[in-house]
Amino acid sequence: MKHMTVDELYDKLKGKTHVEWTDLVQLIEDEFQVSLVVEKSPDDDDIVAIAGDPDILRQIRMSQQDRENGRVFGQEDGLKYLRERIQGAERG
Repeated sequence: MKHMTVDELYDKLKGKTHVEWTDLVQLIEDEFQVSLVVEKSPDDDDIVAIAGDPDILRQIRMSQQDRENGRVFGQEDGLKYLRERIQGAERG
């Protein structure tokens, strides 16, 4: 596995103590011959909107409880569950 020392990193960043994340991603791609996909982080407006919406907060809490109680389905289990529900509804 290829690695880089702190001094080498500092030299590559031209001695900067503050870099933009896009510059860091480019450096990693160039040095390690990898391709990275960077997902957008929510901005402060998104966080404020979510925090201020009681329905979204309720859904988040319910999702957390579902995960904690093992009520989260994988793709195959989820499809099986939905098929069974549909068949049950069709039977009446």
